[in-house]
Amino acid sequence: MLTVTSLKKTFYKDRKHVSTVLSDISFQLHDGEKLALAGASGTGKSTIARILTGLECPDSGSVRLDGRELWSAAKHPRYDREHGRKIQVIFQSPYHSLDPVQRVGRAVEEALIFSGEAAGRRDAASKREELFGLVGLPLSMSDRLPGALSGGQAQRVALARALALAPDILIADEATSMLDMTSQAQIMRLLADLNERRGLSLIIISHDDALLSAAADRILLLDEGRLSALS
Repeated sequence: MLTVTSLKKTFYKDRKHVSTVLSDISFQLHDGEKLALAGASGTGKSTIARILTGLECPDSGSVRLDGRELWSAAKHPRYDREHGRKIQVIFQSPYHSLDPVQRVGRAVEEALIFSGEAAGRRDAASKREELFGLVGLPLSMSDRLPGALSGGQAQRVALARALALAPDILIADEATSMLDMTSQAQIMRLLADLNERRGLSLIIISHDDALLSAAADRILLLDEGRLSALS
């Protein structure tokens, strides 16, 4: 279970301009749950995702995964990257998260080796094939660069790489907003299938209310730095 308590995050543009993005954010994500974070652009949804994955440090508050604190209580907090690896994210643009000069198959293999899910290159290649099959990518795409893929294909590679790290929680941060309608539907069906078959907990971030209503068990609305339940 993921438990977030009283998160606060303020950004300072200069000494005179302060923007409090997150005022008092608290919520829980239960094992196997599909939770949605809704809200207009700029309300802090992605900031929450970045804090949960160690990319942004909160000003205060607590993030606990299975009872273990991910941010240390110190003057300069540090993120527990080993435990935090159980939370992975796919972003709006897969092209920005993939190395443009690295073959996509190798990107997934390196993630498998890094996470300890594969013992060496041969094992990584075998498990990469399994992951490509899981996300619906033909093996022939392994040797392609990200720029040679469509948006939907590149997002499937990003998803395969995230799964290579064996997460318990996957955050989809506007992961379909740059895709065409067909690719959007395919990615959302794939996420739902991973949730059902693997018990993967999901946090789905979007400003598309119709998408969230169809995809989530529960929806939280972020507005003026605070969360409220929609369903």
